[in-house]
Amino acid sequence: MELKTDNSILMKANFFYPIYLSLSFSPLNKDTEVIHELKIGFVYHGLEKIFDWLVRKLAVPPKKIEAIERHATEEFKNLENIL
Repeated sequence: MELKTDNSILMKANFFYPIYLSLSFSPLNKDTEVIHELKIGFVYHGLEKIFDWLVRKLAVPPKKIEAIERHATEEFKNLENIL
């Protein structure tokens, strides 16, 4: 886990392929707005896009990607309940 700014956290999953969960927090009246973003794949531009495409097509089946996204959503709801 890495604190990117005073209001942003970036977490990397322990997986052979880069999976990141980004959380950002913003004041909203008397509440706090929490935005989560799931990033699967490399975040650079260039050959990594080709590698990302190949991994998605050959190594990580669509059901696995759906499971990762579902897991992140469930955990985000758990975080919301904790906060």
